[in-house]
Amino acid sequence: MLPETDFASAAFTVGCGAGTRSVYRALFPALRMVMNADMKIDAASAARSREKVLAALDRVEAELQPSGYLVGDGFSVADLTAAALLAPVVFPPEFPYWPPGALPPPVARWRDAFAGRRAFRWVGEMYRRHRGTSAEIAA
Repeated sequence: MLPETDFASAAFTVGCGAGTRSVYRALFPALRMVMNADMKIDAASAARSREKVLAALDRVEAELQPSGYLVGDGFSVADLTAAALLAPVVFPPEFPYWPPGALPPPVARWRDAFAGRRAFRWVGEMYRRHRGTSAEIAA
């Protein structure tokens, strides 16, 4: 079974039983084809998405003030917004919505390609400094 199938099964069936996970694993190859077609995911759209991530990282780096924040000397809605939007690229330890298990190798390689960026490190720092305990209510 492909690691992506296991990852997707775990990510999309949190809280479900073994039977649901098994059905999802069996259906995943067909679901992936349907989702790719419906969302128009192909090599060209993936390249455009990568360019958008790079542009966002460039923008954060251009706007960073000597204080380490985007606007002024303290944490603001600008910092919150930028860090939140880039968190799924960075996956800082404080990010409350980590997928279950290890990232599949293609996702890990994609993430690691940005790890040397100043903005990538900045997102992690914003989460470390300003992400408190989650207010999530346990079911």
